[in-house]
Amino acid sequence: MAMLTPDLLAPLLNVSSINFFVRHGGTVMAILYLIWSSQLRPSPRSWRFAFLTLNLYAAAVGLFDFVFGTNYLYLRNKPASQSLLDTMGAWPLYILTADLLALIMFVLMAVPFREHWARNRSAGV
Repeated sequence: MAMLTPDLLAPLLNVSSINFFVRHGGTVMAILYLIWSSQLRPSPRSWRFAFLTLNLYAAAVGLFDFVFGTNYLYLRNKPASQSLLDTMGAWPLYILTADLLALIMFVLMAVPFREHWARNRSAGV
């Protein structure tokens, strides 16, 4: 979501904005490279672990936000600029909606690997 509707504090062609896209896009590209090069393959339970880890991380960030008055992950309020969160309702509904959307995305991202998992399971690997 950060790549589709970024909350940039500087103009688009500023060092800060370019750094934002390099870091976020680089993370996505690194994961895709590891999967496409077969250096990393998710297991059948990977999406569950990733979803649980995301929610534990969000809980920790939410506690940090509460204690220090910050707004990381936009858990306290939506960004000032337009974002996908605007379509997901008011606080705290948009957090639950985004979590449900994340769950759906994690399940969908696991679909291409089901054949691989079934083949390994039948081969006894």
